[in-house]
Amino acid sequence: MPWLDLLLLLVGVGCLVGGAEWLVRGAASIAALLGVPTFIVGVTIVALGTSAPELVVAVRAASAGDAGLVIGNVVGSNIANVALILGTVGLITPIACHSRTVRREVIMMLGATLIVALMTTFDDGLKLGANPIMRLEGVVLLLLFVFFGFDQFRRGRDARDEYAREIEEEVESLTHTGPEEEADPKKPHRSRPVTMFIDALLVIAGLALLVVGGELVVTNAASIAESFGVSSRVIGLTIVAVGTSLPELATAIVAALRKHADMVLGNVIGSNIFNLLLILGVASTVSPLEVTRATVVLDVPVMLALAAVCVPLMLGGRTIGRWTGGALVVSYVGYLGAVVLLA
Repeated sequence: MPWLDLLLLLVGVGCLVGGAEWLVRGAASIAALLGVPTFIVGVTIVALGTSAPELVVAVRAASAGDAGLVIGNVVGSNIANVALILGTVGLITPIACHSRTVRREVIMMLGATLIVALMTTFDDGLKLGANPIMRLEGVVLLLLFVFFGFDQFRRGRDARDEYAREIEEEVESLTHTGPEEEADPKKPHRSRPVTMFIDALLVIAGLALLVVGGELVVTNAASIAESFGVSSRVIGLTIVAVGTSLPELATAIVAALRKHADMVLGNVIGSNIFNLLLILGVASTVSPLEVTRATVVLDVPVMLALAAVCVPLMLGGRTIGRWTGGALVVSYVGYLGAVVLLA
């Protein structure tokens, strides 16, 4: 095993951890200052930022004609987001699912997953088989992504008044304007614009570290895997999928420990939607994506099943605790075992 690849992989992991911490801090504070619910920030800004590694890998792979890596990366990342990330966070700390907050987005995620499943499973004559995602279908996915983005913008704008009281308390906490600070005239007080600017820098720096960290992890992990003769589909579903999901995992753990459960759910749901609509849409417009039979038989059904599981779990207002988290992690390990055995 090349030691330089291993060293760079560890550096990438460090970038992911630091980037996640800065991203969550800045995003939560911006949400408070703007009066936008943390879920909306999680499903848009945070999800887009943590999906950046998948986008980079997908465009690079599509340009090189490696459809197996593109499909494996997207499908594998969506499976990892639900089974690995929600499962791991559930094992660490319980996540309360508020149906009022996630209802529309989780249904959108299931709808996007079903659309991609139909695209890859049926051709124009509704014939069952492994079918490529063509450029026109990529344009359709991108148009759906635009609709999703507009819907989130509208929701964020409409939610300002509803969350006003909660936001005022969070602003006071995040900007450190408690009684002790106000009582000390010598201690400088940050104005709202200054606070917003600092938070924006944190978000940008966090996103940059996540992108760099994700690239280091993916590139060097794939290099290590290729030295053992592993196929691009398996690399995409395992090494690359897990590697590009590390920003979501790191961000989700930090957000959960900071009691931002809505940001955890928003990050996972938003990342899955971005992967399916934005990343597959962009990659398939660059070059049509061929789909293998193994993808249709195993990978896509697992992705669809996990998306379907999220609907009653999140709409029912349940808590993802240790039992549910453990079951999700076990299912992910079982899936990886099936991928390796059937490779």
